[in-house]
Amino acid sequence: MKKQGLWSRIKMILRMASRFADQHTSSLEAMEATYIRRLFDEKKPEQGHYITLKISPYGSIYKVTQVVCLRNTLQEEHCWLATYGWHSNGHLIEIGGYRYCIFDPLQKTLYLEDYNHADIKTLETYTQI
Repeated sequence: MKKQGLWSRIKMILRMASRFADQHTSSLEAMEATYIRRLFDEKKPEQGHYITLKISPYGSIYKVTQVVCLRNTLQEEHCWLATYGWHSNGHLIEIGGYRYCIFDPLQKTLYLEDYNHADIKTLETYTQI
């Protein structure tokens, strides 16, 4: 097996660091968007049932706001604080809770994973507006 030279190792390390920085930047940019999850009633899909998710800076952490609308009328609003995890592809972790926002900037998608008190895990998919 051929031994790698010093310059090829340095180039490889720089490429890895560049990919990591690009993914980190993409995730931070994805947090600035608003996401929506449509809830369709099969009988009346035009009724306007949807949930929006918006992330805003809140000091050195983030505030996640989830708004539920039925028939284009506000039904519920939930807010929680989260911290940003920079490893992997970037994600938000709820402080004192069990919600995770996982970003997929290439697909313009956000996955909201939630564990309730009965240890039931739900995964909701939101698309970027």
